[in-house]
Amino acid sequence: MDSIQMEVRKLFYEGLCCAQVIVKLGLTAKDLENDTLLDCVSGLCNGMFSGNNCGILTGAALMLCLFDRENAIRFMIPELNEWFLETFGSVDCQQLLGDKVDNRKEQCMRMTEDTAAKCQELLSEFGFSLDGSL
Repeated sequence: MDSIQMEVRKLFYEGLCCAQVIVKLGLTAKDLENDTLLDCVSGLCNGMFSGNNCGILTGAALMLCLFDRENAIRFMIPELNEWFLETFGSVDCQQLLGDKVDNRKEQCMRMTEDTAAKCQELLSEFGFSLDGSL
């Protein structure tokens, strides 16, 4: 298990939701703290609490903009969207999780780990890192 996966799991066990976890990864990598932002990001949890747009994906889009807004919007977010849809089959929280309420935390955690790894890949193309290795 790599350092990003371990951090994802730690943040989930601390009680953050998927969107908060992925934004917190970016804040930590940039050596920033912003509790107000994390509180606001909680509105993206559980598909905006309506089962709609996946918080992992929306949180990842926000996080990528923390590093490089212009390249995130032009290149990274479109590629992330395409990858997410191909990898998970939907960008809709309710479709992704279905009626698997019992597995929600574990399933979301795995999807967040995979998405964080993809974000790391995208960020590295522009000279950034989520884990401080670049």
